[in-house]
Amino acid sequence: MAAAYQRIYELNPDKTIPVCYYLYSLQGALMDLHWNEISEELKQELLKQVGK
Repeated sequence: MAAAYQRIYELNPDKTIPVCYYLYSLQGALMDLHWNEISEELKQELLKQVGK
């Protein structure tokens, strides 16, 4: 998931890429959850993976 987010970020260097819209949403889609339902622990892990 982190790689997909990083690719979106790299392809749009002039844009602000909200973490919740892309990183968390992609993960939530894989888990069949709304991004806001992902645990805080998983959100923190995802942020570590993308270096944020």
